Amino acid sequence: QLVVAVWDVDEAVAPLRSAKTVPTGRDVVAEAVDATQAIRSGNVAQYLVIGPSTVSTLEPAEVESLTRWVERGGRIIGPSSEVSAIAEVGGAEIIPNTSVGVVRVGDGEVGVALEADSYTSTEWGTILRDVASPLLVRRFDGGSTSTGSDLMTAATSGKEASVPALPWLLLGIVAFIILVGPVNFLALRAIKKPELAWVTVPVLSVAFVGLFWLIGTGQIPDFTLAQSTVLIDEYGSATGTGGVLLQVEQGGDRTIVFPEGWNGARLSVAGINPGATDTTSGERDAITFELADLGLAAVQVDWVADEIPVAVSAEPGGKGLLVTAQNDTPWSYWAWGFVLNGRAISGEGALEPGATGIVDASIGRGTNTQYEGIIASGVSLRSVAETVSADYDTIQGLSRVAEADISDELRDAGLWFYGYTAGPEYTYLVDDTEGVGSGTALVVKRVDLDQESRLAIGRSQPEILSIVGASSVEGYGPDIYAYGAEEVYLKYLVPEGLTGGVRVSPGFTSFDVMEVFDWSTGVFVAAEWDTNFTIDDLVSPGGEVVVRGSKSPSDEGYYDDNLNLSRFSLRWDET
Repeated sequence: QLVVAVWDVDEAVAPLRSAKTVPTGRDVVAEAVDATQAIRSGNVAQYLVIGPSTVSTLEPAEVESLTRWVERGGRIIGPSSEVSAIAEVGGAEIIPNTSVGVVRVGDGEVGVALEADSYTSTEWGTILRDVASPLLVRRFDGGSTSTGSDLMTAATSGKEASVPALPWLLLGIVAFIILVGPVNFLALRAIKKPELAWVTVPVLSVAFVGLFWLIGTGQIPDFTLAQSTVLIDEYGSATGTGGVLLQVEQGGDRTIVFPEGWNGARLSVAGINPGATDTTSGERDAITFELADLGLAAVQVDWVADEIPVAVSAEPGGKGLLVTAQNDTPWSYWAWGFVLNGRAISGEGALEPGATGIVDASIGRGTNTQYEGIIASGVSLRSVAETVSADYDTIQGLSRVAEADISDELRDAGLWFYGYTAGPEYTYLVDDTEGVGSGTALVVKRVDLDQESRLAIGRSQPEILSIVGASSVEGYGPDIYAYGAEEVYLKYLVPEGLTGGVRVSPGFTSFDVMEVFDWSTGVFVAAEWDTNFTIDDLVSPGGEVVVRGSKSPSDEGYYDDNLNLSRFSLRWDET
């Protein structure tokens, strides 16, 4: 089913519910929503249809939230006066046989509709195009994900334990030896009372022990903070997620106050589950914990972060793209690289502040295994062991936290920068005393590719729209296997300006029939596997090419073929 949220266009709900999507004929679920629900529609809806005086009434932050949803794959349709707040729609391309024009915005699109309140179900069926459904694939990769536990694991192991510097201890021992020994006895001899040594030695010893105790306890910090961090930057909008571990010397009610604008929530993880009360300090979130001496408290924090100043440029070269990263952050990335089409390609050495690094990126290059996170699979502990005390659980845990939010985007035909660092530090208040949380951090940033770079990649990987007859569809790392499929609909996104011949190269396939959807006529036309065909009328205004693979009608047998659908790439390169 395709889910459509309808904001202030009540007349459109009924015809939408009777519509069928193009080209697979999927049912449409349409629900009327208010402004608050519309802003959050990306949680469940693939389309948002809006009326007049909708987006224009929102606050700037709400428009920004709606724009982020579109950039991440959402589709919005409405009057140009409303949708123009999200993107420039002057060059919108008309959907064949409709009056609706669309423009691409990130992974999503903005549609201009003149009469959304009067379209029939048939007209809506021409406008609403199928979107891929990740839920079709049962994934078996990366291990189970528990954001809180992964953050705490990284917080505890990602920051080396330390003790106060104790130069005074060595000096104290030397002073004790000298004073109790030579100085003490010389003084007693000078006053001709050597028999008092049995008194002065224990007295001086007790005095020195008390002095050691006072100085030593003064050197122990009242509390310590360790933090793991994941920063994700998409389209110039960054978010941060962190796990903070607080340990106190002295128990009681201890309050941690978070930076302004941050959200903090108590975490209950193995062995760390003190009583806690949510509170505030002015306009800042805070939590009061009931802790024992040397007690521990765990917190997850979330915030809107600043844009990550890592500049990435890509140009045709190598086996596809030569990608250059300029590190303008003050942090050193001891492991870094790029993710292209779900595979991690690691850079060489550390990426120091102010330095640049170059990676030869191409589809099919890089690593991604079934039992590791996509990002973490590009990190070799052996290669970074000389520069950092790397911990496998920390690297994997932070990778899983990031991918809990962007795993589908990482598998798309896009480019992402990643880097592990110990650089970020954040200031908290613990009972009115400032403390710094630091530890291992993972930075992930989406890279905007221009048309020339997208063309240089040379191929597009499939998104699954629908599968008929499969007993199971399973994902293992970058591979997706369909067992016993009789028919499959695959969607490809192609860059603007692509001309000439393209072909679908599946490797081995038992699908005898290949067809490509003609958007101008609304029907599938015959094609052949691994054979060039022109795409003049076969690309939608949103840049989609839809291919249907099926068994011959005369084939009545059942095959439990484990077809690897990720191999069905659409190619326009020369290889």
